[in-house]
Amino acid sequence: MLIELLIGLIILSGMLTLVYSSMDSLTSESRLESTTRDIASELESALSESIVTGAEHILVYELDDNEYWLLGPEDETSVQIKDKQRNEESRRLELPVFGEGVQLAAVALSKDKIVKRGQVRIRISPMGTVTAHAVHLIHTEGGKMTVRIGTLGGTIDVLAGHEIPYDIEVIDEN
Repeated sequence: MLIELLIGLIILSGMLTLVYSSMDSLTSESRLESTTRDIASELESALSESIVTGAEHILVYELDDNEYWLLGPEDETSVQIKDKQRNEESRRLELPVFGEGVQLAAVALSKDKIVKRGQVRIRISPMGTVTAHAVHLIHTEGGKMTVRIGTLGGTIDVLAGHEIPYDIEVIDEN
């Protein structure tokens, strides 16, 4: 009876180990997908806001610090601030932080311009146009996703893997 109970516990612990490792990989995939969808949603909101207010917005990707934010239009207060950095800080709208383990890998602007370090600024026009680009995200435990933004109308797609904007032919995966 005791041996049978021990065998049952060993089998149960093995099954729990398998379930736990599967859940862990699902969690990292969920974080990556959630972060990717957050970026797509924020882009859609920024595009709508820019059209409604008739004012330009700027989406900033900071690859070295693994963050992104939106610069709203200048208002009476920000115009009075002559220091460019302080002016931008007064217009900065915080966006959701990346999920644990999710990193900005690159922003592709053209087939020859793939930015992997530094800062990228994307202009969002009140006329409904956005600079075509692709945001490549990775998870430290594996997995890649892309937010792909088309120029006219700001068409936004969320894709598995690393894809490219409609008007970019080749992207360097290195």
